[in-house]
Amino acid sequence: MVELIERYVRVSSLKPLDQMQIDELFQETFPHYLNLFQNLLTAQNTTFFASNQITWADLVFCAFFDIVGERKNQLLSNYPGLIAIDSTINYLPQIVNWKSIRP
Repeated sequence: MVELIERYVRVSSLKPLDQMQIDELFQETFPHYLNLFQNLLTAQNTTFFASNQITWADLVFCAFFDIVGERKNQLLSNYPGLIAIDSTINYLPQIVNWKSIRP
């Protein structure tokens, strides 16, 4: 997860933006890591990354994809386990409340 975040930050911070690197990020890098994450869930037969309970890994995943923004739904569309994590966490009352008051 950290490698994906680092690559996203590196590419999105370029001035001027490099379209080739952006395309590589969204067409190759994201699918590579999202496949790994989905396969992890499938292999472990778990709802969340580390167990069947929410952990920091799940929260970091969802927070990162909130930053990705409008491309999130497109990126996650082929990964039902990742969509489930994102939906579950983003509809928790505590998370909904936090998002409404965060700076």
